[in-house]
Amino acid sequence: MKYGRGIFIQVSGDTYEGDWLQDMKHGQGVFTWKDGNRYVGNWEKDKKAGQGVYWWSTGNRYEGKWVNDIREGYGVYTWSTGDVYEGDWVNNMKQGEGSLV
Repeated sequence: MKYGRGIFIQVSGDTYEGDWLQDMKHGQGVFTWKDGNRYVGNWEKDKKAGQGVYWWSTGNRYEGKWVNDIREGYGVYTWSTGDVYEGDWVNNMKQGEGSLV
């Protein structure tokens, strides 16, 4: 069972470096997928939670709040084209107050 801080490399090539609690990602950590996507931020019981930054291999980026592995609350999404949405997210979708620049 994994506890504390460490690095785990999956058979798929995905890697996680960070905090563990009872075999789950929990606390601060970095998860890098084999395809180049990457998340740096907080984890709770194996799910992205709290503040974090997710980079897609396409060059897109999201920085903001996560709840139960989904974008939820205030966040900034930047496309590789330079377009930016800054505002509220609900269930992984832009919603409510926000602006697209």
